[in-house]
Amino acid sequence: MICMIKIFYLIAKTITFPGTLFKAFLEHIACRLTLTAMENDRYYQNNEMCGHVEHDLAERKGQAFVLCFFPFIVMLIFGIIFAWAGSIDIIALGEFRRTEQINLMGFLYVYLGLCFLTNLFPSTEDYLSFKVLFYGKGSKNIFLKIILAPLFAVFFIGTKLEKCGLSLLTSAAFIFFMPQILSLFVPALTNLITDYSTGLN
Repeated sequence: MICMIKIFYLIAKTITFPGTLFKAFLEHIACRLTLTAMENDRYYQNNEMCGHVEHDLAERKGQAFVLCFFPFIVMLIFGIIFAWAGSIDIIALGEFRRTEQINLMGFLYVYLGLCFLTNLFPSTEDYLSFKVLFYGKGSKNIFLKIILAPLFAVFFIGTKLEKCGLSLLTSAAFIFFMPQILSLFVPALTNLITDYSTGLN
């Protein structure tokens, strides 16, 4: 069972290799910013640290926050931007072709969005350090715990999904339903898609 999980994890990391490498690069930057010593700075490894940088465990709250949040928010922003551009074009409008050619840019945006969103969660070690420093016995700041609770929940669920390679599937599902999700927050988007589709017909 553990072997199968590792295989699924490495398959997901390989399929989304641009996001895998970029996430490790961001973790490298986070280590430099927090003066965290790195033990292994190889970005692609044949183990559970694939797409992550091995480093010393965080000893301070600020250090743990940067190591988890900085790569996460950058990957999330890039993922949403590319996924939005591609999902509107390919999924909502159904523009698989542009004139006589395949809509390569649309598919590229969807793929890059998938790569970034699949790899945005922290490693298990970084998540555990975050948990201990902010929610361990020594942490008494209740206000901080409440403020960070949503982020902690996202890290908890996301880390579990990524470890099993399931973040690839959840990210694909998110991109597929992204036009509908966006239309809930931007109602004008629904009318724009409908008008564009009607105009094509």
